[in-house]
Amino acid sequence: MSAPASTVARAATKRPHLTHFLMIPLGHIPDLRDRVSLFTNALLATEPVIAGLDMSVIIPPRRLHLTLGVLSLVKQQSQAKDSSQTTINAAVDLLHRLKSDLDRAVCPDGKVTVPLVAMDIMRSGKGKSTPHVLHIGPSELEGTALKRVTDVVYHAFKTAGLLQDDRPLKLHCTVVNTIYRKPRSKSRIPFDYASIRQSAAVASILEPQPATRQSLAAPPEDAQPEAAAAPTSRKDDGRRRLNKPELHIDLGVWTVDEVQLCEMGSHAEDGAYVCVGSVPLFSG
Repeated sequence: MSAPASTVARAATKRPHLTHFLMIPLGHIPDLRDRVSLFTNALLATEPVIAGLDMSVIIPPRRLHLTLGVLSLVKQQSQAKDSSQTTINAAVDLLHRLKSDLDRAVCPDGKVTVPLVAMDIMRSGKGKSTPHVLHIGPSELEGTALKRVTDVVYHAFKTAGLLQDDRPLKLHCTVVNTIYRKPRSKSRIPFDYASIRQSAAVASILEPQPATRQSLAAPPEDAQPEAAAAPTSRKDDGRRRLNKPELHIDLGVWTVDEVQLCEMGSHAEDGAYVCVGSVPLFSG
């Protein structure tokens, strides 16, 4: 008996095993590690305890990074089972060949900086927002060296057909991910994002908002009272809280110095990912 067409289609579109990823490392910066650790430790110390949050889901500070793309690489080309696969050496060579383009991308500013000024949860393309990943990162990228550098690397590997994710690139630094929860459960347990937003830990990193004259002024005498909000269900209220926009925070602006190709799931002696190739983000 032949397999159902749907099964054949799924098998035909199955992506190869992911092995490596392109990234801009952040965890090697001591002061950045300290700032982020202070925040995540404060989250863990929140009383009452934030549901779904424990040490196992916190990303170790030495592994903090911005992901630029994920790849499936092999040691020898004969091992490739898909046109999107190439060797580790070929991917490193491609990264090295981008040096002159990266120099031009950095040149107008002289350096590449990463502002950690926004916090949000990972959302699917359909707007679903079950909180499993909490991330921080830049808010506006247009016109920055970071955007130019990201475009050079992303488009080069995309054009070569090596990137394994078709979703638009969203630069972010993950600080909480429930996929690492221990002990493991049959299904992923989300964290309570509403409690995180309302915590003293988040209040301590919020970007200061200057008081506006309008907000301080008394309402005019002829102002009409606001209409009472329509009652909402607990489910609707929870969905509204999850769908709130990103929070504007201040965890510093940091200068970064290279793009790396790293092995997924690996651990170097210092706790970072194992880097198999890199290219510097400065002229010379």
